[in-house]
Amino acid sequence: MKRWMAVVCCLLILACAGCGKTQQTQKMYLQTAELTEQETAILQLAGADLNEKIYDFRADASLQSVRLCLYRLQDRRWEQVSDGVRAFQQDGGRIAISFDDLGAGHRFALQGKDAFSATAHRSNAPPDRTGTQMVTSWLSGCQELRYEEEIPLVLQVCTAKDEVRSYDTSCFFQPEVFEDYEFVYAVTAMFSRQTVEENDQEREGLAG
Repeated sequence: MKRWMAVVCCLLILACAGCGKTQQTQKMYLQTAELTEQETAILQLAGADLNEKIYDFRADASLQSVRLCLYRLQDRRWEQVSDGVRAFQQDGGRIAISFDDLGAGHRFALQGKDAFSATAHRSNAPPDRTGTQMVTSWLSGCQELRYEEEIPLVLQVCTAKDEVRSYDTSCFFQPEVFEDYEFVYAVTAMFSRQTVEENDQEREGLAG
């Protein structure tokens, strides 16, 4: 855990130092980070997890917070497993995601030029995956960033069935396609013009 935090922090600091080298067609976007040879070497040296990815994002001056959420599919509906809203008042940065089995736990990190935060979640009762197979898909390419809209970053399917396919992350918005699988998880990111406090008040209002 501590080693992962140190590696991610190092990579994100290197990334912020090199921001702006790639021109994007969208003014606001999220994309898989293009790691330099130095950054790749750092990950290899640290023995980074297989399911680990870093995303670059660019917003604008109105960005106030970033929300990273883990869901599990239950009866064709996404139910939150963990949900964290972080204050972020910069126009760009990086998101790092690391896990093996999303049902057992994960680690998220968020980095800007002047801020770094990281959280970890561990299940109190890790699932028994004996006799199952797992397929994980990630958001690839460049995705337009729009405020108050969730962007699916990861989909993970775990099943005891003989056949399982990989799904594009856009299938997050079609949960019915996963009805034949026992365990399905998703990680999303949402960028907001609302502060952490405003997000909390809104969710309390919806819950009420």
